[in-house]
Amino acid sequence: MRLPLIAALLGLVLPLSPTAASADGSAQWVPAQQPAQQPAQQPAQQPSQRHASTGSCRAGQVALTFDDGPSPTVTPRVVAMLKRLDVPATFFMVGERVAAFPATARLVEQSGFLVANHSYHHQDLTTLSADAVKETIRNTDRELRSAGVHPTDLVRPPYGAVDAGVLGAIRAMGMRSVIWNVDSRDWTGLSTGSIAANVLGQLHAGGNIVLQHDGVNNSPASVAAVPQIVAEARRRGYCFVGLDEAGRPGFPVARTRLRVEPADWIVKEGQRFRIRIGLDRAVGRTTWIRLRLAGQTASIRKDLVPPAVRVRIPAGRMSAVIAVKVRRDDLVEGPESLTVSLSGGQGLLPDDSTATIVIEDRGR
Repeated sequence: MRLPLIAALLGLVLPLSPTAASADGSAQWVPAQQPAQQPAQQPAQQPSQRHASTGSCRAGQVALTFDDGPSPTVTPRVVAMLKRLDVPATFFMVGERVAAFPATARLVEQSGFLVANHSYHHQDLTTLSADAVKETIRNTDRELRSAGVHPTDLVRPPYGAVDAGVLGAIRAMGMRSVIWNVDSRDWTGLSTGSIAANVLGQLHAGGNIVLQHDGVNNSPASVAAVPQIVAEARRRGYCFVGLDEAGRPGFPVARTRLRVEPADWIVKEGQRFRIRIGLDRAVGRTTWIRLRLAGQTASIRKDLVPPAVRVRIPAGRMSAVIAVKVRRDDLVEGPESLTVSLSGGQGLLPDDSTATIVIEDRGR
């Protein structure tokens, strides 16, 4: 065997782009037809930054949040508009509405937006016991996960009503309470223009958390105000972000998990193996990580020093799968091995583990 993997890898060291993904989101590595040294010399493509912080941020950051959904009519409109504007957001969902419209809840996350907890029945949590506060939050979290959503650990108490008991119950669950500092007052029945003016008039230097609704009667007017808010805020030098793990304007950071299939990590010529990179949480933006390939045997070190491959994970995805086909040849050599690991990237913490693929001759 004359390293049948070399031809497959040397032609595939370019960063993975949206056009490199298959219909199921898997990235496919295929043997290259050009000389092996050319791809490594090509400039790296920059991955799409959809749902990333857009703008200079010189004036500050704006985190749009939407409460009281999901609504099967309004929420998809909000999602479509935010995607068109390339703006991230966080949706605080009511548990009983998730139970009624699970597909809409899934749509939000799968479109690349963060999902958080807004209690089960939209009750004033200060009227409940500590155990009841925990129960309504726990039931909402369970409903979200049953719908196929990966919620953040953020909780927005309905009406912004909190006291020491509510805050203590939320903390005891390992979660964080998130209020707002910019109120659109869309719930009062204001016009689209008034809602936009309210938001823009309250923006300030630093971090802005905007309260809007996708689950109240006046939500259509609030949705219609979003393009005005985004355009003017960007003109002033604000950029748009989600909410990080602490409930502040920003983005969560996910830890990656590396897995190689088949499970025994032994591949023969002519077969494929798959590298799966999973995330432990939704992050609300497009991220990327470097996949590193290092040879362990003398022949691999002599013939191939694989560079890092930039693997892009689009907003709304929880994993990336890279399929590699091992080419056949007519040479007979001993088993060759290749170590797979992760490093660097944007918005992700690399898994510290490694995996070793053993390539055997097809006749063995």
